[in-house]
Parts: sequence; structure tokens; C-alpha cells
Amino acid sequence: MRILLEMEDRGEAWLKNSEYVKAYMFDGFLVILLRIRNAYGFSLNRAAKEIGKRIGARFVKIIDYRGRDLRYLAQQLLSPAKVHGVNIVYMPDGSTMYTIRVSRRDLHRLQVDKELLEKALSKIYGEKVSIVPETLS
Repeated sequence: MRILLEMEDRGEAWLKNSEYVKAYMFDGFLVILLRIRNAYGFSLNRAAKEIGKRIGARFVKIIDYRGRDLRYLAQQLLSPAKVHGVNIVYMPDGSTMYTIRVSRRDLHRLQVDKELLEKALSKIYGEKVSIVPETLS
């Protein structure tokens, strides 16, 4: 993305060691996948806010992409809600579906609508993904 290159030229040091993977846009929700080395959370949040203002997205999330690790991807995308686990559900027709277990108490912490997050995770991961509330006993 051109905006990331401009930010790197302005002196964002963490972007010099990062590799752009892909960006996804879902109804005003932008997800940017980068392979990041040596970045702090506050610099990612600051960059996400700046990108959101410049392109007019309602919400921007920059994610450190580490390949096909669904749990790590879900932890970053659903943050600050806590991911308790990822289960694989084998359907009768032979397909698979992934369920991400999130505490029922943390559902209100999701910064974007649950259905939109499911759509984003499914598109990025390439498999059907659903977010399931879990009650802890």
C-alpha cells in the first residue's frame, strides 16, 4: 500500500523491517496483514489510526501475519477479547469448519460486529470460521 510506503519514508522505523502481505476491506473494516519484526503495539495502533483517517475506513487493524496459524490470527483480530481455543468441526458432507471459542463476557469487547469478524477470518484463512461464546464454569 502506498500509505505504508509514505509512512516508512517519514521515519516509521518498524516498517523498514516489515513485509506487506495483503489487505482486506469488509464494509469499512480494513485488515492489513504484515510480517512484522520489532514493532510495539502503540506504533501499530498509531499507524492504524492514521491509515483509517487517510482512507476513510471506520476501523483498521494491522496484524502480524505468521502463515496459517488460525489461533494467532484470531487473537490479533479479536483483541482485546480473549480467545480460549480453536476447534475443528468436521461436517457430514466432508467439509470442515473452525470455531473460535471466546468468553461470553468478552463478546462485548469486540471492536467490530461478530458477523463481520467471522467473514474476515473466513476470507483470510480460506475456510469457514465461526465465533462461539463460551461460558466458563
